[in-house]
Amino acid sequence: MGIAFPVQLVYADGSTVTFSITVQNSLLVAAMRNTAYIRHDCGGKAQCGTCRVKVLAGKAAPKGVREASLLEKINADSDERLACQLFPMAPIKVQVNYNRK
Repeated sequence: MGIAFPVQLVYADGSTVTFSITVQNSLLVAAMRNTAYIRHDCGGKAQCGTCRVKVLAGKAAPKGVREASLLEKINADSDERLACQLFPMAPIKVQVNYNRK
């Protein structure tokens, strides 16, 4: 299975969900496998930006060119990432700007 880290996902209403993520999976894939809702209109292809999360704590692999380009295009803050492109390197805590479904 590989190295795994805990993820804490915080929703806008303050509710949270915690699950494990391996370094081989993106945050979006791990969330879907654990029935944690993260919006992703393009299906996780780094094309729409709807899976944007704010990193509150932790460490992830650096942004790739595609992710960096889209985040710049949508005027994302420096602490925001795309869940479909975010791969953890340590325990991580992220926040989304909508409520849990």
